[in-house]
Amino acid sequence: CYLVCFYLGKVIYPTNLCSVYPLPDQMSLGNPTIMLCVAVSILIVVGLFLSLRRTRAIIAGFLIFLIAISPTLGVVRYSWVTASDKYVYLPALGLLFAIAWGLAGVWKRDRSGRGFARWAVLLLAVSILAIEAAASRAYAAKWKDTEALARHIVSLATKSGPAYNLLGVSLNDAGNVEESLQQYREAIRLMPTYPFAHANLGNRLAGLSRFEEALHHLNIAAELRPRDGMLHYRISLLLRTLGRKSEAIERALRANELLPDFPDASLQLGLVYMDAGRIDEALLPLQRYLELEPDNAEAQNNYGGILLSSGRAQEALQHLERAVRLKPEYTKALNNLGAALAGVGRAKEAIPHLREAVRLDPAWPAPAGALAWILATHPDDAVRNADEAIQVAETADRLTNHLDARTIDTLAAANANSGRFDRALTLVKEAIALVPEGQFAELVSAMRNRLSFYRRARPYRDTSPVNGSL
Repeated sequence: CYLVCFYLGKVIYPTNLCSVYPLPDQMSLGNPTIMLCVAVSILIVVGLFLSLRRTRAIIAGFLIFLIAISPTLGVVRYSWVTASDKYVYLPALGLLFAIAWGLAGVWKRDRSGRGFARWAVLLLAVSILAIEAAASRAYAAKWKDTEALARHIVSLATKSGPAYNLLGVSLNDAGNVEESLQQYREAIRLMPTYPFAHANLGNRLAGLSRFEEALHHLNIAAELRPRDGMLHYRISLLLRTLGRKSEAIERALRANELLPDFPDASLQLGLVYMDAGRIDEALLPLQRYLELEPDNAEAQNNYGGILLSSGRAQEALQHLERAVRLKPEYTKALNNLGAALAGVGRAKEAIPHLREAVRLDPAWPAPAGALAWILATHPDDAVRNADEAIQVAETADRLTNHLDARTIDTLAAANANSGRFDRALTLVKEAIALVPEGQFAELVSAMRNRLSFYRRARPYRDTSPVNGSL
């Protein structure tokens, strides 16, 4: 009864129009507004039956109105918007049919010869059009942008949580962050179980690096909407940022279950598996991501890096080469590509990629160490470069504060290649001493083997297809 009378009232007297209207606080007969709507509805029904004595046009027009508007009367809830101007656009045609019948009847019955009734009908129509045009022009100002409309909605729906949330979204889009946070909080105060306000507030707080507070609101939103995969995805992003690996994996798994065709969810699952050291499990989601986003350089590099670390350098090559083609100055991909080329016995081809990685990121020791190793230990005289090997190895050693055993081992090999065997012996012993007892036995064994070379005043030559320092 309330909504039917509400819409009829807006059609007859269209003031304070809005795209969203709130329901009365008390939907019961104890509310005078509801009681009035019930009384009006009874009068309308009585009037419709009485109109049948003269015509069926009025009841037909009203039935068209009632049937057309019935899906929006709240029997089936499909939106937080209970009442809106747009809901009455089509149903109003039924009312216009009835009005047109009445005006046509007046027009036909004017037999005075002077046409007073017809002129009255025309004057009424023109007046209504003029009034509507003026009102529409004034009302259009409230639709000049999303923020203006949202503020208008809030002014009419002062106790509507979704209205304040809409205002928060518009303010956030306009860059007014602090006020948007206030509107989201007001929306939550008015409607604590409104998930979209919690989600929007959480996302905005995450953008401000207020991660714990953001996580709190996103968790509430996910409890209210457990099948919203995007919420689980965003929570996983936050948990990864906070270093909570197992929880991040759990949320990423849920996001992938709910959003199997969302590329970023697959990427996120692969990344959190990598963070947790579960490299083999990261392969499948990253592979899925590549199927959905084959031109993403970061994903190609991540997938290739996993294959490389699993000893599958040949398989890694195609992905790393594609990553470099897609993003030629992608330092991590250049370094990994160099490592993969060296890993399949193509160390000479690895050199330009490693040199470029060193040039692009001179503060990163990994490509410098890998480049120095090839230049110092490659069996081909045409590939080795003694001076560059020492220079780059010293740079890598300086960047690691002389605390990385592999880097010191590389510097030792560079010195031995230049005939500085005493210095090489000292460096290898320092490198071995840095390795915790009982750990990295294979590395220690390799360094002891090189130690025997230097004692015999012989440089070390790496003839294995897989470069141990990479």
